[in-house]
Amino acid sequence: MNLTNEKKIIDIFETLSVFLLACLLILLSRYFLLLAGIPKILPLIAALIFLGLPVFFIRLRKQGYSEYGLFPKNFSCEIFSALKAGALIFPLFSIGFYFWQKCIIGNFNGWSVPENLFLLSISHLLLAALPEEVFFRGYLQTRLKMFIPADPKALWIRCWPSIVACSALFAGCHFIIDFRISRLAVFFPSLIFGWLKEKTGTVTAPILFHAMCNILMVILETPLAHSVVSFQLF
Repeated sequence: MNLTNEKKIIDIFETLSVFLLACLLILLSRYFLLLAGIPKILPLIAALIFLGLPVFFIRLRKQGYSEYGLFPKNFSCEIFSALKAGALIFPLFSIGFYFWQKCIIGNFNGWSVPENLFLLSISHLLLAALPEEVFFRGYLQTRLKMFIPADPKALWIRCWPSIVACSALFAGCHFIIDFRISRLAVFFPSLIFGWLKEKTGTVTAPILFHAMCNILMVILETPLAHSVVSFQLF
């Protein structure tokens, strides 16, 4: 085995170990918080884990945060990319959601905006979208891209292996933590998060679009009497 292949194996092992460590820490946190009777602070603990692990390992490798796209480069362009993705996807998703609930599930009572939408939006941005995108798109996807071979000619071809691999880990994390098969559905929006990261070069657009997805689901789910597939972790 040459040094290049040996380094790739070490990199893969490190990346998957960081992923499993994050899942383990969150599972342990949930267990002990339930014992302590304070499970509501789990999103905050998970956010700190998702933010802290990338910072620790990036510093351990003596790399710069900019190499992982953790800081905006062209903020207005990145905002526009997130808004454009929302404008293209949300109308189609909302129509599909309507027909699924109305015709298949038979439990559609109209849409309404929750009274605490602003606070929910802030919490989804700071406790879900920001830490998850820093961890998955910023750290994991960048690390995966470093050792997954891909065709260098076109952006979508060059990046799809790392996007798909990261999305599989993203969906797996949701399932491991929540133990619901429906949580695997986050694989699909994760592909868009990953594409936005590669297109813009930073996690800004994925963070904003991720938060927008969560907020849309809050609005769509508010009138429902039962839970449906959601994009957020908690």
